[in-house]
Amino acid sequence: MNRFMQSCFIGLLVACSSSSTVDQQLPGKYVREGAFEASTFKKELTISKKPGQEANVFTVETKSTTQRLDENSKPLPPEEKNESGTMVYHPDKKMLESLPDGNFYSLDLQKGIITNGKITFTKVN
Repeated sequence: MNRFMQSCFIGLLVACSSSSTVDQQLPGKYVREGAFEASTFKKELTISKKPGQEANVFTVETKSTTQRLDENSKPLPPEEKNESGTMVYHPDKKMLESLPDGNFYSLDLQKGIITNGKITFTKVN
């Protein structure tokens, strides 16, 4: 096997192993929480790999909860929003793309975080 073929083969092995690593390590629940003067929020991303799904394609369920306070600082009923969608991992960029909105998230599997600018989700399981 010549050097070019060896390089291509090694590159293919690395690409396949990194994809399977992401397919195995990415699924789980990621959480972001925060508080403001008159509200608190929690956003959960549950990322899963469905049987038969292509490599680097994930299903994501998003649950957002906001707890607002009235003018007397008493809690109002919580506001909840649930959505589902798809995320695609781009190994060449090491980024996740959320579809259909097209937002990109950087991924750090060692730290268990997904980041979009200043927004960080931390893996909890």
